[in-house]
Amino acid sequence: MNLIKRNFAALVLTGIFAMVAGNLFALVKSPPEKAILPNGLRVIVVEDRSLPVAAAGIIFNTHPYYLANCNSGIGRIYRSLLESSDFAGETRFDFNVRLESVGVINEFGGGQDMFYAACNGNAENLDLILDSLHALAFKLKPSETDFAKAKDEAVRFVKSAQRYPRSTGLMEQLIWKDLYPHHSVECHGPINEDELAKAQFTSLDSFVSDIFVPNNAVLVIIGDVQASDVFKSAMQKFGDQQAATISTETPATASKASKSRKIENIDFADIEETEVLIGFEAPGLADPEMAAAFLWQAALHDINNSWLETTVRKDFPELKNLYARYVPGHESGLLLIGFTSRESDANRPINHILSSLSNLYMSPPGGNELRRIVEMTQLKTLEKRESRLERVYELGFAELMGNFRIAEGISAGFSRVTPSDMKNLAKKMFSSDRYAVRVIYPLKYQKAEETPVKMQVLDNGARIVVRNFAGSEVVGLSILFGVDICAGNEDDQKLTRLVAEMVCDYINDHENRRLSSQLDEIGARLDAVFNNESLIISARTQKQRLPELLKFITRLVRNPEFSEDYFSRSKERILQRIADENMTTNSIVLGNMVDGLFPGMNLYSPKLLSNDLDKITFEQIKQFYNDWAVGANMCVAAVGNFDSEKTLQLVTKAFAALPKGKSSIKATCPPWVGQPLEKIEVKEVKLPASSEYAYIAVGFRMQQFLNLTSKDEIRGTFGANSVLSHLLFSSKNAIIAEELKKIDAYRGLWGIYRTNQLFSVFTFFAAVPVEKIDEARNTIERVVAQIPELKVSSEDIQAAGKKMKSWFNRALERSDAQAATLASFLWNGLQVDFLEEILGVYSSVTIDDVKKSAGSHFKNYLLLIARPEK
Repeated sequence: MNLIKRNFAALVLTGIFAMVAGNLFALVKSPPEKAILPNGLRVIVVEDRSLPVAAAGIIFNTHPYYLANCNSGIGRIYRSLLESSDFAGETRFDFNVRLESVGVINEFGGGQDMFYAACNGNAENLDLILDSLHALAFKLKPSETDFAKAKDEAVRFVKSAQRYPRSTGLMEQLIWKDLYPHHSVECHGPINEDELAKAQFTSLDSFVSDIFVPNNAVLVIIGDVQASDVFKSAMQKFGDQQAATISTETPATASKASKSRKIENIDFADIEETEVLIGFEAPGLADPEMAAAFLWQAALHDINNSWLETTVRKDFPELKNLYARYVPGHESGLLLIGFTSRESDANRPINHILSSLSNLYMSPPGGNELRRIVEMTQLKTLEKRESRLERVYELGFAELMGNFRIAEGISAGFSRVTPSDMKNLAKKMFSSDRYAVRVIYPLKYQKAEETPVKMQVLDNGARIVVRNFAGSEVVGLSILFGVDICAGNEDDQKLTRLVAEMVCDYINDHENRRLSSQLDEIGARLDAVFNNESLIISARTQKQRLPELLKFITRLVRNPEFSEDYFSRSKERILQRIADENMTTNSIVLGNMVDGLFPGMNLYSPKLLSNDLDKITFEQIKQFYNDWAVGANMCVAAVGNFDSEKTLQLVTKAFAALPKGKSSIKATCPPWVGQPLEKIEVKEVKLPASSEYAYIAVGFRMQQFLNLTSKDEIRGTFGANSVLSHLLFSSKNAIIAEELKKIDAYRGLWGIYRTNQLFSVFTFFAAVPVEKIDEARNTIERVVAQIPELKVSSEDIQAAGKKMKSWFNRALERSDAQAATLASFLWNGLQVDFLEEILGVYSSVTIDDVKKSAGSHFKNYLLLIARPEK
């Protein structure tokens, strides 16, 4: 009885199993099925019934586009638009509501090889998933406002990449450019900021028409679906899209040279830790050695007790984020090894890795070790495929590269790799000198160049100087046009000064919208100043945008957008400004002092320009500018955190095309300009009745210093006189101020010690109560008479030196200020390293130097008395 029952139960179970088995499908149907629609769209379907879900993605081939169009950031902009802009016939809000109501999730990504949009949701909503992909791929309708926002996001991404060069992929993109410099792979490089700045809304047209067409795309669907149903749905959803002609032309590429391509690039950025990336030339996706390359990645990093852990980590435990990664591309690939460190020098671990890898081919993995590597790599591949979206991307990308079966067969390909394959590839990758190293140090580790200043005189007479300014992220560029202040022709003096004032007016005019918009496009600032001896145009921008700034400023110098209309308006503004300045107390006092010390020289331009300006015509101005803005009359200085040698080449190339012309220095000043006054002179002037105080000023003519190359000359003139200026008027405890305080006549004190190639002046101005002007005059005359016998201590010299050095350093904190100073040095005939000399001169100034200067230069002077009109 029991036997009968057991047999009956077995028969029943067998029958039930047979019935169920007849209705079951394989969980995954392999290989994937592929169809090509009439418009060229390739459709790949994988039936996976393990879960009632579906993942789908449409992948576009962007590689041909980037062969002809380097990375201007349009792709990054479009990626943002995919996530935010509206569609034809539907708002983004409604689109999101429609998808989220049934649990469909979107994902976007891409680069210079492909661009994809993907969706993940319930299999029963496949039609809606395909609808959403169709809308994203072919119905996006961004507005100009959308474009502007997306462009801003792209700009922020570029800035973020500079701040986080490893995690954003910036270093990897730079390695592509280093190892494959020919055009077809160069576009793997980072977004070109110059091109991004030029990107316009209309730029989207060519991007979309070249890429977002069906015969340039692959549609992949994986999930609980029936392949035949998917092909029908795809035809219904995407069949009406028109195919387009896709260019198959490829630019000429440089053949791989047999010579070395060992490249090492060191840079500095505002980061916390040193970032290092080493890249080796590796096989491309369709290369037979691709499987071996993936296994080397596993051997170096992925498996337990990997090469990086056992060979590198044990000797350099301080290294962080140590990894290896193989990146296959269209024709070629990269094998990358990277790490971060807090050490100031990354050379030791880099050299250790390179030397150890170069011998790695001698002991390739084999036997159980290779089997373990293969199994771990296959496991990693299978783990990735558990994500349907990952597999969508994998199959789509492989199909774009040539055939989706590349991805399907990779796992089996690992098993076919032999120790000999591993050896040959290791020798090819690691034992050649075709590798690139990128190191980005924190700014705190940057050291100044041994020779930070470099100079060159061009054939057209322009003098160029560049100076490395370690730690600065801003580059300063200054152009100086010299002025012949000692020319005897007053008409030429007027023309020179009017042209200079017009250039200043044009550049400094905040309402000059055209100029402002051009500057905004390259992220630069520009200003100009005229100081009677020279016109200096100063510009500043981020260091990586120097080439763009040079292009802009040379165009501006060659052909400023002056017109007769502008000339008339500018002349009126200049005359009004001069009239306003001539009414100020400081202008009256300073102008009379300069004219009194150098009579007939017209050194004070406001007074010169206020006479007969209406007689000057626009044609005269235009012709004079063309004769004046030439290489022989120009000094150019660039200061920033850059390679001085390369930057010198860049700047010289930019200004070499300017015409030579003639220098504006046609004459030398009369000898008396550099000699002390023959006697004490007194000059009285009237101030406006509204002036609160009277002023007493004292001025000395000094010997101008030309081409000072001797440290003794620098110390005995500039150094000693700087100490005297500190003692007399620039110190908080200045002698003049202290003596005036004793008689309650101190209301303010300021002074100037100014020296250049043609004249030199030492003067100070004291504001005093009107009722005490005579008493204050007697006090000041007494102090000045005692200057030749002034008691000076070493402490005074030391304090003066430290203050002057502090003032210089503070004034030169900005790179553009340094550039303007260097340009002035060039114009005044000084050596380009004078900045370093002048900052070190005070430590050697002696008491005898100061006494000698006081006795020889401070005997006769001009005393200026300025009283308010009654």
